[in-house]
Amino acid sequence: MKTAIIIAEYNPFHNGHAYQLDAIRTLGYDRIVSIMSGNFVQRGSPAITDKAFRTQAALSCGVDLVVELPLPYAMATADRFAFGGVSLANAFADANATLFFGSESNKITDLKKIVSLLRSASVDAEIKEHLISGKSYAQARQLAILHAGGNARLLQTPNDILAVEYLKHISLSGNKISASSLPRTEVDHHAVIPGNSCSSASWLRSHCLEQGLLPLRPYIPEAAYRIYLDAFSCGAMPCSMQKLDTAVIARLRSMSMADFSMLPDMSEGLPNRLYNTARTAVTLDDFISTATTNRYPSSRIRRAAMSAFLGIPAALCRKEPPYLRLLGMNKNGVQLLNLASRHIPVISSLTAADPDYAALEARGTDLFELCKPQPSGCGAEYRRKIIKLS
Repeated sequence: MKTAIIIAEYNPFHNGHAYQLDAIRTLGYDRIVSIMSGNFVQRGSPAITDKAFRTQAALSCGVDLVVELPLPYAMATADRFAFGGVSLANAFADANATLFFGSESNKITDLKKIVSLLRSASVDAEIKEHLISGKSYAQARQLAILHAGGNARLLQTPNDILAVEYLKHISLSGNKISASSLPRTEVDHHAVIPGNSCSSASWLRSHCLEQGLLPLRPYIPEAAYRIYLDAFSCGAMPCSMQKLDTAVIARLRSMSMADFSMLPDMSEGLPNRLYNTARTAVTLDDFISTATTNRYPSSRIRRAAMSAFLGIPAALCRKEPPYLRLLGMNKNGVQLLNLASRHIPVISSLTAADPDYAALEARGTDLFELCKPQPSGCGAEYRRKIIKLS
């Protein structure tokens, strides 16, 4: 048995994802596991629809097992996103597992060289020097890698940036699983114009919010499209960040500087900037644009705002995920779960989760419900059932 692992958001599942699954099957992998973000995703926003519908779409299009990437890692920097994902992927080491990821360059040798350079003391020291001079971490890292002889251009594209973090954490955790890259197809990560059969997820989300589901049909597998139709019909799609705007600003205005300092990914001066910005901002877009600087990009500010709103503490993000939570599976996924349970507790209900994580996930879903076209009350996370396909 050969097992492929994909860390994904499926926000939404589209033809590019289907191509990836087909390519993996062609390589001889007979089991595919998705470690999927829950209701909030890395860019610091709610997913376009509930994780239940996204799980159904993944299973209907060829994934065998879907497990959840917990909220502290799902809505995080590339480093923390990869840390959480690889930590869970390592549970499948006994299943002859390979982590597959998309790559703009598909130059895995160059990516591995960057990982090696980033672990050197001289590169680390140079990064710190650039940070002191006022450069962003991304700029500092590119300059240090370039000076050390690495292919710094690979640190300018989102999938390759994430690939470096995956490879880094696979290495740091003892190379329990292998890794392989797949080239991205047709369109860039944030392309505003779709290709013939593929579109970027950001294009799909924006058109879904503005025009409904029909414009997405050419770019989504039929099985997934039918599931999204069900989500539309019951008022669970499309979920919109705009519905949380005033609530997020209210939360930010109620926070002290000390509160901001307890959030994930804070650095010197950032809590003060966030606190002062929150005193004057009247919308979330206003808060993000005002707080954004060369050193603090908008993605970091957006995640900080949402971490504050959802109550994600920095301390929780530094631990490895303490459990593997099952969202859905077909009959091929059972054996994989049995193998994973040798290394990490496998849970199907939030009642069995670590209390701190359980409280965070429950609160996150309660607030996510407000993003839906037809919001519902609290407690949905504790009523969630495993999705099983025959």
